[in-house]
Amino acid sequence: MASPLFVQLPTKFEELLDEAINGRSCPGEGALPIAELLQVVPDVPISFEVRSRALRDGFTDATERAKHLWKFASVLA
Repeated sequence: MASPLFVQLPTKFEELLDEAINGRSCPGEGALPIAELLQVVPDVPISFEVRSRALRDGFTDATERAKHLWKFASVLA
């Protein structure tokens, strides 16, 4: 995982919007320490919204995309 200090952050509104909509990683792949956060959250249902152009392009079938995402989310459970 790349250090957050070396990540190129968007600065224009359009770039920020595109990043927010299309630039998300699978749970546990990004800079946000999901596993550590989940350790301090009470045992309640949690959902992840993963909108990603790369995932939509790589897994055009929504069921296959969900199966791929489940591989990441299930290790966090």
